This record gives sequence, structure tokens and C-alpha cells, in this order.
Amino acid sequence: MAFSMTIGESDVWPPLPTMKELIEVETKKVDFITSVAILNGFDYEVNGITYHFSFGTEDQSNFIQESVRANMAVQNGTGDTYRAYWRGHTANGATTLEFNLAEFMALLTYCGTNKSNLLSQGWDTKARLSACKTKVELKALVKELDLDAKLRAAKATYAELIAASEFADA
Repeated sequence: MAFSMTIGESDVWPPLPTMKELIEVETKKVDFITSVAILNGFDYEVNGITYHFSFGTEDQSNFIQESVRANMAVQNGTGDTYRAYWRGHTANGATTLEFNLAEFMALLTYCGTNKSNLLSQGWDTKARLSACKTKVELKALVKELDLDAKLRAAKATYAELIAASEFADA
């Protein structure tokens, strides 16, 4: 028995996505990948040891607050007595590190530069995607950039961040 299908006038078929919609899907992937890379934190060397510093939204807020305190110490002339305490992580666990003003400003500059670089990479990638004129061109670029694998990795990292966060027990 042969299979046959009749398409009647009343059958409704969803419209194919437009080029703009396809690009939007891919740029949303880039936004997620970039956000997770930022939230995942950064590695920074202190006294010859590489520490991982968290950079979730609360951490970013804490960096901003501490940078205000550091700038106030400069303005008030108390920079020589300024100390900041920050938790860094190694394979052996978390350690509270003490930074003087110059050391903290260097850490702050590094974390800000890291975030800016990640954002720039995301913007550049989105610009490349947006410049695609055909679906074939878009598909080739997505493959070249390995966006689907990067998305899978970002989802796994995000799941780890959630599991390690205060929301893990919620």
C-alpha cells in the first residue's frame, strides 16, 4: 500500500522563517554564550598563583562598590591604608586574598577589560551574522564559528553556575 497525502486548501502550513528571524536566533545564541562567559568569571594571577574569580551579577555589584571605596580612598588621601579582601579560587578551594590599593585597581582593571573583551567578541560575532545575505551563507558561518557546540558548552557551564549558586537549594 502506497502512502499518499492530499494537501487541501484548508491546510495551514507555518511560514518559513525569514532571513531576519534566522539571524535573530543565531544572535540570541551569541548573547547567551557571551553572558555565560562573563558570569563564569576570570582567572587572575596573584603572587605567582592563578586564582579564579567569580563574576556573577552580585560579584559585579561588589566590584563596583569596592571600586567606589577605592576611589574614595584616593580622593581622601587614605590610599596607603586601603585594603580590599577578595575571594579567589584554586583547585584547593577558596582563599581570601588581601589587596592594597594598587593591587585592587589592577584586579579591577583586569576584570573590566575581560568583560569588555568578551562583549566586543560577542558584538563582532553578531555583526558578522547580521551581514549574512543568504541562508546558505548564514549556515556556513554558524558552522565556521561552531556556535552550536559553544551553545551546548555555555548551557552546561550555566547549569554548573546555577548548581553552585544560592539558587541551588531553592
